[in-house]
Amino acid sequence: MPFGKKLQAIINLILNEPNKRFSPNADDLSGDFDYWFDGGAAIVQTGLMEYFFKDGTKAVKSVLKPGENYIRITWIDGSSDSILENEWR
Repeated sequence: MPFGKKLQAIINLILNEPNKRFSPNADDLSGDFDYWFDGGAAIVQTGLMEYFFKDGTKAVKSVLKPGENYIRITWIDGSSDSILENEWR
């Protein structure tokens, strides 16, 4: 899959958390997660969210200040990309 499509897919999962649930389905990731969604699972911590995806990709979304989020995606090959999300008013 081209990089742009992979990035888009991960961002969409973070933003939408499709079919979010608090108990895992049989085909969900196993582990001590706070919730699961189609394609991954998450751990909630104060000020940040840790996401784990079925393909092995991981992401951390941190709230820097109201309206500003930092997302760091670590791909299965160990490389990473960072995104600074600003909400302009």
